[in-house]
Amino acid sequence: MVVECTSKIVYQLLLSSVILYNVVFCELYTRYPLESEKICHPLARKGKIVAPTSTFNLNHSKTAIIVKPGHMFDSWIVTADKYCKFTVETRKGVQLFAVIQKMSFRRNGTKCLDYLKFKRRDGYESEEFCGQFDWRSARSFTSPETESSEENEDSGSYAIFDVKGKIQTKIFISKEPLQKDETLDLSIVYTPYTDCEKVDSEEFLPVRERTCIWKDFFCDGYLNCAFDNCVAEESECPGIIVSNGTGTKVTVGAVTTIFLCFLIFVVCLWICRRHKKLCWSPDCAGPITGNDNTPQLERQMNRTVDSPVPSAPMLEVVVPAPVLDKDLPPSYDSLFPNQLNSTTTQ
Repeated sequence: MVVECTSKIVYQLLLSSVILYNVVFCELYTRYPLESEKICHPLARKGKIVAPTSTFNLNHSKTAIIVKPGHMFDSWIVTADKYCKFTVETRKGVQLFAVIQKMSFRRNGTKCLDYLKFKRRDGYESEEFCGQFDWRSARSFTSPETESSEENEDSGSYAIFDVKGKIQTKIFISKEPLQKDETLDLSIVYTPYTDCEKVDSEEFLPVRERTCIWKDFFCDGYLNCAFDNCVAEESECPGIIVSNGTGTKVTVGAVTTIFLCFLIFVVCLWICRRHKKLCWSPDCAGPITGNDNTPQLERQMNRTVDSPVPSAPMLEVVVPAPVLDKDLPPSYDSLFPNQLNSTTTQ
């Protein structure tokens, strides 16, 4: 019974920890796997898109979108090139960042064998992005000050923004098999941003002058700002534990909360045991189990052994009831009375 009670308490603590983690991290981002039918349809053929271009709407400035593969790149044995196209759009008055977090796309000499391209609402298209990239080790984003397409052309950019809040993404992955030591990977974050003068300064923080994002996007493990002159939203974050390249970070606050939950559990367990409450209370004892019946069974067996056992089975003999005399022959005395008298005289 003690084990059962303890298991229930541990289960409740683990459940609370998972809920806490989801509240802190998962509500910030809506995740879409790259192999989703809305992004890269599994039946897509070369040069064709099976389904119409999908549009993902960001109607809330406190939520971003992450697009990354689930199991799409675990192995790459396909018979046709993969071509994907989707659009992310914000509500009116909200702008949009698109930042490549991590990329591993192949090159063919100076050209891209696999590539990604962005397109804004005004028709501007970025270059083809490919190669090896991780925002943690390099930043080479453009920082355009106007909406002119000519000022946005920079071959080193791995991000884009649209002041009108609409970005289309095109992805092409060649059917060519992977060579030794080659891998495929991609992670993109789409983050809404707005004018700092139009939002609450306590809930939205500036990444540069007059450009604000939701405060919880800071120090969350993802790079949200697409400008080169953004403040260090991810580089100056004390107490961050980085997971193995997945882009997910656990803050010290979350770790501390889990530790405190475990500590409280241990203290409660000690108090219950000391005062014989809950799991250690006599009232908590359940029905007798098989193990609890062992002493009683042993006593019954001992009594059985001590009692005398008959060597042979007892047979019940049925004695018939006496039968009443009916029409019996006369007795000897009545037939020969003289002989009886003579015998007596002698």
